[in-house]
Amino acid sequence: MGVLSAVPSALTGWAEYSGAQRRDRRVAVVHAAANGLATGLQAGSWVARHVGRDGLGRALGLSGMGVAGLGGYLGGHLAIARTVGTRDVVYTRDRAQTGRVTPAR
Repeated sequence: MGVLSAVPSALTGWAEYSGAQRRDRRVAVVHAAANGLATGLQAGSWVARHVGRDGLGRALGLSGMGVAGLGGYLGGHLAIARTVGTRDVVYTRDRAQTGRVTPAR
């Protein structure tokens, strides 16, 4: 499932990348590279297990999840610390007033 969701995720990331500042783009490139590598490792894991190389499949899968963790950390850093990405007016207004992000009710 994760490998199948890579393409739409990459497309939304590309859209957010286009509006990012230069310093944020450097982090975004590493984030995208990590996610691309993780996707490749997970696909390789699936292939290895499909042909009966279960040990290799487990190793590739574990490596893929480790790299995905790095990509996820960087994505969270971009979204939260650097506030890159889609913004809803409600969240922006509340954050400016209180310093916290809370959803509208």
